Amino acid sequence: MLVGISTFIDDYFASTTTSTGSSTGTTIVDTALEKWGDGRLIGRFVRITTSGTTQFQVGRIINSVQATGTITVAPPFTAQILTATAYDLHQYEPRKKFAALDSARIPVANDVFRLIIDETITTDGYSNEYAVPASIRRGPALVYIESIPMSPETIWNFIPAPQSDNGMTLWTASSLTKSTYTRVPEDRVIPKFGPACTKCAVAASTTGTLTLTVANMINGITAAKSAGRPLTYAAWIYCKTANNITINITDDTGIIGTSEPHQGQGWELIHVTLTTSQTNATTLSVQITEDSANAVTFYVNNQFFYYGYYSQISSTFFSTIPALVRRDDNNKTFILSSSPVERRQLRVIGKEILSDLGTNVVTQNTNTMEVDTTTAEIVYAKASEILFEQERISTQNLQQVMQRIAHVKDRIPELRMNWDLDIVPQRFTSPYQT
Repeated sequence: MLVGISTFIDDYFASTTTSTGSSTGTTIVDTALEKWGDGRLIGRFVRITTSGTTQFQVGRIINSVQATGTITVAPPFTAQILTATAYDLHQYEPRKKFAALDSARIPVANDVFRLIIDETITTDGYSNEYAVPASIRRGPALVYIESIPMSPETIWNFIPAPQSDNGMTLWTASSLTKSTYTRVPEDRVIPKFGPACTKCAVAASTTGTLTLTVANMINGITAAKSAGRPLTYAAWIYCKTANNITINITDDTGIIGTSEPHQGQGWELIHVTLTTSQTNATTLSVQITEDSANAVTFYVNNQFFYYGYYSQISSTFFSTIPALVRRDDNNKTFILSSSPVERRQLRVIGKEILSDLGTNVVTQNTNTMEVDTTTAEIVYAKASEILFEQERISTQNLQQVMQRIAHVKDRIPELRMNWDLDIVPQRFTSPYQT
């Protein structure tokens, strides 16, 4: 993104030093700099890009000597700049470019955005009003309801008793207490499927695990048969504590893949897909891990372990439900036209602004924005405008850059993300006004 905006405003030059600079870190030497006359680089910024103690440090040029290709910076770098060190030059401070990119995310949000899909709401059969998930700040624009759940009792599922309604007797528990939780009339959410599920309790400051080895799996799976095959493990898990539950797959080489952590929003189908070792012969297992500083209780229901990819079990949302969104400073809910059947997930879809690059000089170089080569042009154009307006800066190619910005604006209908469901903000100021 930094290179992108720099190129957009004709302010990018990258090279590699050809000699070692001063021991005090005040100079860098590169014969490529000889094309500029004495003092012509004063006021520009040097940014080191080679890994090491000086990576991403920026120095302002206070002198440049054409004959030797030497530039002097202040403040000095924290270490001597050696030969073969990569760097780039900027007329405008790189941190201000990063800040402009982050600022541009909001005004371009209608054209370039993140599409957020949240599936953490479980219906109770009574309610038709639900809180908008915190991850969705604009919308929702669409609400889907889970169709008839896919049965885990199939010949391609390697999990025994996959509804987990028998206390997961074939699973090995470590620092974890498991028991069967049977459905009761007053609980409209747990279990999600069938008459029972497995309840798991882990003590505070303890790592609890549930492990199923290939010896206890069904439908003919063996460690050797799995060699070089893509495998997916997925489990419906209910928990109200975030970032402490994951699932993983292990083969002869060790743990080959771990899921994203449970978000702690209720029922979530967490999953991991990995390809086993080409020479796998003896080991294959799946595991649920809970690791938290606090005591945690969670529930496990339908589980799947099979050859193939996650889409085989995830594409179960077909019917859309009309939703009225209500938002003010205290209320963020959406109301469905009717109360959905109980124990089904809602797939709530909305928009969010792009992720920011941040202000940390190290992590902003690895953070990402959700753009591609076309939508990035919109961000660069808006960030350039912000940079010019806020910094009152100019460039020798200002007219060319302004023409470039105008050209991008004209092409926004072509470059913008193609999602026809624009979200109309809806607010209410009293319970009687929508």
